[in-house]
Formats: sequence, C-alpha cells, structure tokens
Amino acid sequence: MNTLNGNLHTQILFYSRTGKTRAVAEAVCEIFGGSLCEIIDAKYRKGITGYVRSLFDVWLMRPTEISPACINTHDSRLLFIGTPLWADRLPPAMRTFFSTAELNNKRVILFFTCGFYRKHSLMYKYTTHVNTMGATVIGNFFLRTRGKSKTALKNETKMVLNQYKTTWLESIINWSK
Repeated sequence: MNTLNGNLHTQILFYSRTGKTRAVAEAVCEIFGGSLCEIIDAKYRKGITGYVRSLFDVWLMRPTEISPACINTHDSRLLFIGTPLWADRLPPAMRTFFSTAELNNKRVILFFTCGFYRKHSLMYKYTTHVNTMGATVIGNFFLRTRGKSKTALKNETKMVLNQYKTTWLESIINWSK
C-alpha cells in the first residue's frame, strides 16, 4: 500500500460497471497515491440484459456476491470509496460492500458517478450512512458521466481533487493529533 506524506495509508475502493467510476478512481490514485481495490460483482451485468437485470436488482434492493468477499481496510487511514448511482441508489455490489465493511475510525471521502445530475440529498444520505458505520466522512464529490470520455472524467476529477486536497489533508492531520 502506498503512503501519502510518509505515514498516511490511502486505499481507493470502487465499483464500476462501465469503467467510468474506475477512471475516476485512477485519477484519485494519481493525485493522492495509495492502492486501488476494485469491487467486482459476481453477476454478469454487461449489455442490455445485464443493464435490465441491474435495474431490477437495484429496485428490489437485492444483494449480490462480490469479490473480494472481504476487503481489508485495517492498515488504511484514508479511504476513498467510489460508486455509480443507479436510479438514485447504490448498485448491489456496493450495498453488499457496505453491509460487510469495517469502517470504524476511518476517514472516508466518498465519490459518486452518474449519467445525470442528482440531488445533493443523495450524497448526504450516503454520507450519513457511512458515518453510522463508525467512519468519519471528511468529504465527497459527484461527477456527471453522461457523454464524457474516460480521459475527460480523469481530468475533471483531478480539478475537483486539487480544489479540496488541502482541506481534506488538514482534516486528517488534525484528526491524527
């Protein structure tokens, strides 16, 4: 696991069906360092059939099997957790992740991707949920992906991160004292 500023272990956890959330996660890794951990859904979700299956699973709030089944966050002090939003909800893989994740005493920055603009109330809802798991969410951001290439998403992510990086790092340093 890489470190930022010599002692801050950073882990970037994400789920991506189309690769766009992965592009954002890679940009986070380029700016903050750390290790990438992709959460993989055991169900096949590609193509139109996979898309329709995914929507039904989201609406019915069905869990799914993920790989890795258990994600070790023990050595990480800062977690970035990224997810697309499907129909204003978490995809099944992320619902499963959050039902098993050990986030006590972690500093978390959430990032969301979606094809359309979403209400800030959704970021608040998921931030509150992660805080109830014993973590402290120190930041979040949202990127609209519709019509954007992966390169454009990486560039936009870097702009957002550079805007908030100092504030987030100060929050972590103050927490460490």
